[in-house]
This record gives sequence, structure tokens and C-alpha cells, in this order.
Amino acid sequence: MKIAIIRQKFVLYGGAEQFADGFIHQLAESGHEVHIFSNSWTPSHHSNIIHHFVGTLGLNSFFRTLSFSIRVSKKIKEQHFDIIQSHEKTWGHDIYRAGDGCHIKWLYQRQKKFSSIKKLFLFINPFHQLILKLEKNIFESSQCKKIIAISQMVKEDILENYKCPPEKISVVYNGVDLHRFHPNNKNIYRESIRKKLEIPENSILILFVGSGFERKGLQFLLQSTEYLAKENWRLLLMGKGNFEKFMRYAPADKRNRIIAKEPDPEIEKYYAAADFFILPSIYEPFGNANLEALATGLPVITTKYCGAANIIDSRNNGLVVGDPYNPQEIAEKINYLFDFSARESMGRKARELAEQFPLERNNREMLEYAKVFDHYYGTPSAPVMAALAAGRDVLFDIDWQGTQQLADANSDDLVSVFILPPSTRDLEKRLLNRAQDSADVVAARMSKASDEISHYREYDYILVNVNLDQSVSQVKAILHAERLRRDRQVGLTDFVKRLRSGY
Repeated sequence: MKIAIIRQKFVLYGGAEQFADGFIHQLAESGHEVHIFSNSWTPSHHSNIIHHFVGTLGLNSFFRTLSFSIRVSKKIKEQHFDIIQSHEKTWGHDIYRAGDGCHIKWLYQRQKKFSSIKKLFLFINPFHQLILKLEKNIFESSQCKKIIAISQMVKEDILENYKCPPEKISVVYNGVDLHRFHPNNKNIYRESIRKKLEIPENSILILFVGSGFERKGLQFLLQSTEYLAKENWRLLLMGKGNFEKFMRYAPADKRNRIIAKEPDPEIEKYYAAADFFILPSIYEPFGNANLEALATGLPVITTKYCGAANIIDSRNNGLVVGDPYNPQEIAEKINYLFDFSARESMGRKARELAEQFPLERNNREMLEYAKVFDHYYGTPSAPVMAALAAGRDVLFDIDWQGTQQLADANSDDLVSVFILPPSTRDLEKRLLNRAQDSADVVAARMSKASDEISHYREYDYILVNVNLDQSVSQVKAILHAERLRRDRQVGLTDFVKRLRSGY
């Protein structure tokens, strides 16, 4: 396929850019011809990746955004593409990846501490007006066929603020390199990095990673240091921006404990040196740094306005701040993680959470992937795609989590069947008789049976498996009926036209 990817600016230190780089190379490796339309790009030597420079008017954000949108639209029309995917708010694309979240939601969050006059100027600002118009066109027009939300929060924000059909939006979380970001890194890099930064071994190192400091809540993080209960801490800030502008928010007597550093290509080493991670964002669609920290085995502190909060189990693998504008609440969460035993317990569970988001799944090497009863299960994408391409049906034996992922990927072709046991007693007996699990594992499965069964409402068909042969016959009947559905019968319209004409 010939695919166009629109991304105005590419810099390797950003989480979104790292995702785009992996995603594009995966497409190229799969044999697709990928055309990149951007103002700046890190060169790739892959033969299937072609870069097209799109110049912009550099006067201000308004002119840069408008000129890029106009010029990229013109350039794309000069060629035929099978799919056009944009990572920017532009027009003329088939798929939009909402990596920046919902702009109108960010404005509402941003203005909470503004004066009335400042609020007015914020919303009449030409740049924000332009972005809101582009955003509305993407979410409400029929031109864009599919929207990829990078978190459940982003999907909810879009539905709350725009008239967008829910089925148009698929939630696809980013993945993380579980090999690069690993708890074992602590044994390799912790000591050397701390020595390099002149951080005593007994100091508790808090790590912040991110650029766009206002959005990331850096001001309120620095203000929170006034309320920290211990003295043996250091705060490492890693990002690109004006550190000096924000450092004034930290109490004067705390500034010597704060280290500011620009992004490092070997960022995994700095995660390894830290004791926990914090990203107190005012508005954050997801925040890949959260996943990198979790994968390293670090407890994470974020806010309820960060998409990562959807996956964090508070006080299990991280902590969620309710009000990102409240330095004292931020300090409260930090103080909680000053406790060594809390950090150790939450760190182990942080890694377990990150393992649910492998980069392989994100790159579609896995069609579906889930952790079920402390075991990981998944379905490789390649053999399924090969079978479908050959015109064969594919039967999945998966739980409700896998079914949700398949539904997000291709709901039109999916037929879901939920199989219920005749009774709880029969379910337990069958689990014991198959002798695949220990008694403890069976007991654990039975304790969660009620929650698992509650998902039956999400399925098209329900079977009660009283007799195996009967259930198999019923599944075959469902398959036969679904094949006869009008929208699945190729050439039916032409056939009926011939019949009506006397054929």
C-alpha cells in the first residue's frame, strides 16, 4: 500500500515522535511505501520511507499551523495514496491519531486559574480558534473516517465536546519497549548515573520527564517541594524548555536539591537511577514517560487529567492526584512514596502493569493481548491476517479483554459469542476435571467468575454450554446465519437488479 503520514515536526526526544518512528518503520518493514510529510524529520535510510518537506511561515504558531495545513493538503493531492493518516490537526486525511488529545479540553483546563480578562483572550486567540475549527472538522465531518484516541480519557473528551459517533473512535494505547526499560537496569546504571549527577546514594530521587512545562504541571510540582516531609530528596527534571522561568516557583532553600537536564538519548539510564516518577500534568492525552517509568519498575504519580490515570490502580502501582493545581496534594502523594516499603511493593506491580502494553502489540505484531489470571495470552497478527486474506473464517478462543481489542480493530467483521456455564458448580467441576490448573488457581478463577460473567452484555450471542456437541452445533448455526447477512453477501445488489429485470 501507498501510505501518507502527516507529522509537522519530528524530534526523537518526544514520546509521540518515538511512537511515530516505530510505527512508520513497522509499516516500511511490512512492505508498504510510506511517505512522510513534515517540516522537519530525522532522516531514515529505509528504502520504503520517502520524506516530503513541507515549508511553513515561521511568524508565529497561527501562521505555522495554517501554512502547514494548506501546503500539506496541496502536496498530498498531487499523488494518489491508499491511506492518509495525520498526526496533526489538518484536513484531507482518512485517519487522525489524536496524540495531542482534545484541544478544547486543554483550554478549559488551562484557564481554571486565569483572570476573566485572560480567559477571554485565551479563547479569542487566533491560533486557538484555528485549532478548534480544525478539530471540529475532524471530529464532526464525514471526511475523516477513523479517529485513534491514545487513551480512554481522550475518547471521552471528544465525545463530551463534539458531535462525534462513538463507533468512529478506537482507543489504541501506546506501547513501551519492555527490554529497553527494565527493572534490571537499576543494577547496571543506578550507581553510575547518581555519581554523574552527584546524588548521594541515600537520597530519594524523584524523576520528572517531559517538555511543554506548563502543560506538564511543572510549576505546581516545584511549589509542592515546600511541603515535603523529608529532607533527603533530589528532584531531577529532564525536558526541553526554559527551566529558569519555572525554577522561581520552587522555594529558594529547596533549589539546590533540584537538577535540570535536557533530554538524553539514553533516558532509560536515568529512570534506573530514580526511586519513583512524577508527571503532574494539567492535561495529558497519555504521557509515554509514565509507561517507561512503570516498565522500569517505578511507582508513578500522575493526575486524573492524564490519560495514563485510566490504567493506574491507585496505591497498587501508582498514585493519582485529583487536583493538579494543588501543590499540597502533590506533596501528599510524594510523601507517601518516601516510604521504602510502599515504593518496593508498588514498583513490582508497576512492572506487571507495563507488561500489558508491549511495543509488539502496539506495532500490531499481536492482534490482541491480555493478562488473564496472572498469565499472558495473545494472538499473533500475521497468521490471522493471512487466513482472512485467503477468505477463511477465524475462530478465537479468548476472554472479554481480547474481544474488546478485536472490536476496536475491526468491529464490522467481528461476531462475538459469550459462552456461559449451566451453573457455578458445573464451572468449578469442569475446571478441576480438566487438570490444567492447581486447586489454588481454580479457586482464584472462581473468585473472579462473577466479574468475568458480567461482560456477557457486550456480546452478540449468548450460549449456555450444557452439552458440548449441542454448543458446537449452535456455533456453526451462528456462523452460517452471519454468512447470510445482507451486508456480507458480495455482489448481492447486482444479482437482485438482474432478477428484477427479468433475468
